[in-house]
Amino acid sequence: MQGGISSGNTVSLTAYVMAALLEARQPSHDQSVSMAARCLTKDNSTHPYVLAIKAYAFALASHPNATSLMQKLLDQAVVTKNAMYWNLPKENCENTPRIFPQHRAQPIEVENTPPSVGQGTLTSCTSSYPPPLS
Repeated sequence: MQGGISSGNTVSLTAYVMAALLEARQPSHDQSVSMAARCLTKDNSTHPYVLAIKAYAFALASHPNATSLMQKLLDQAVVTKNAMYWNLPKENCENTPRIFPQHRAQPIEVENTPPSVGQGTLTSCTSSYPPPLS
């Protein structure tokens, strides 16, 4: 099983597994969750996708890093009057096959929204940003 934004990146898969364990009511002090959290804290990726899923997993665990990760993600956001979105690094867009070439949103861009801002788990970080679109 491989996850992430590029070959060899297992950080986002680890974050997804951590989030799944916590959503299944596994306690945050459980060994599996703790080991995943340790692994994620060692990662220094600044990619919006990785930041979003890590922030979500840490928020579910009430981990102290959740707020700073969310802030890093929000700092990268492009904020307009009616929207908030993230531009992905060029290398990810160029290597992603396009089923509909005229459509500009990549699957990873759409997938980023629910864990990052749609869940509202870190509303204290987003007070200066517009609310997510419904």
